[in-house]
Order: sequence, then structure tokens, then C-alpha cells
Amino acid sequence: MRSYLQFQKNQSQVRARKKTEHLNDIRQDASGNWVYEGEWMECTLSVKERRHVISGLWCLLILAAACCIICGCIRGTGMEGCFYVLIPYASSVFAACLCIRHLFAVSAGKGRMWKHHHTKHMLGLGACLIWGIISSFLCVAGRIGLAAFSGGWTSPATPDSAVGSILFLILQILSSAAYLAAWYLQKKLVWKTVPKQ
Repeated sequence: MRSYLQFQKNQSQVRARKKTEHLNDIRQDASGNWVYEGEWMECTLSVKERRHVISGLWCLLILAAACCIICGCIRGTGMEGCFYVLIPYASSVFAACLCIRHLFAVSAGKGRMWKHHHTKHMLGLGACLIWGIISSFLCVAGRIGLAAFSGGWTSPATPDSAVGSILFLILQILSSAAYLAAWYLQKKLVWKTVPKQ
């Protein structure tokens, strides 16, 4: 038991060290300013191409987030206590928020960022886009399954919800298509390592 606890303690120390390891590359120069002396990642695209890709990503992610938000305002059968529609829906909204956060960090770098930030935000953007695609598809599948097994697009409690249910389905399909297009577009951002200065 003692060796297992020691192993856990060592693992937590290694994780803590990895989280702050990049801070060793920040030093104070003679004038008292903090300077990053580690490796940089630089986008290989031209400024015009990079702007085009980043603006396309922004448009697609704003579209996906808007579709998710509008879906939350629709009164549909699946949005009233159906966990296999609500959980993927909430997951896709959270994925949209994280995608926008990562894209903001990538956009702020202007084609150049610390290697640590590149690893965190570019890999995070790709993972969150895949998460958004899967969540949206699961939401669509849950809504179709609900319609197939419950006898239609409406319920006795909400007989006017057929239009809302179909609109919900269309917006979720549009959201998943926007996530998928953004995932393909972000693969165009190719980065190279710039050695330490």
C-alpha cells in the first residue's frame, strides 16, 4: 500500500512539473522585462492565406454556436426531459464555447505562438471540433430515435411542437456540418518549429 501511495505522489509531482515546465523558458532580462526564450511555432501560410482560414473558422464556429443557442430556444418534444437528446445538446453547446476559446487564442498569436500554447490550443481546437461533431450527430440521432419510438414528432403535452422538432433537427444538422467544415479547414493551418533564440 505504501508503494502505491508513493507512486501516486510521484505521478502527481510529474503532472505538476509538466504543467509549469514551459515557465522555465521565461526569463527576466537586464532591463527587468520578462522575455520568452523557448521554442516558437510559426504558421507556414502567408498572411493572406492565414487570415482567410482564420476568418473562415470564425464564421463556421459562430454559425455552429448560433445554431446550438437557437436550438435551446425551440420548444420541441425532445427538449422536454429526454436525456438522450438533452445531454448531447448540452455537450455540443459546451464544445462550441471551448472551440471559440481555442480559436481566440490561435487568432491572437498572429501566426506565431509559444510551442506550449500551440500544443494546448491547436490540439484542443481539433479535439473540441470532433467533440462538437459527435455531440451534434448524437443529438440528431436521439431526436430521430425519439420520433421513431414514441410515435411521431409531437407529444400530447405539446401538439404544436412538430415544426419546432423539425427545426431543431435541421439546426443540429447544420451545426454538425459547420463543425465538420471547421475541422477540415483547421487542418490547413500548418505550423513549423522555430528554434530557441
